Amino acid sequence: MPHIGDNIKRLREAKGLSQQELAELVRCSLSAISSWEQGKHAPSRYGKAKLAQVFGVTVKELEGE
Repeated sequence: MPHIGDNIKRLREAKGLSQQELAELVRCSLSAISSWEQGKHAPSRYGKAKLAQVFGVTVKELEGE
């Protein structure tokens, strides 16, 4: 089962965004995006909500549920 980081990367690439561009849209650091995509850390509830908004998905879809 893919972790949230796999979904973040897949959705980011589908939108044609770089990690830096996504970081700017979500208002977080580039290192946070990288860490999430690598599965080292997970975004906060607020971060998940912002990511879902940017990608046009629900938080549940972002989480892979």
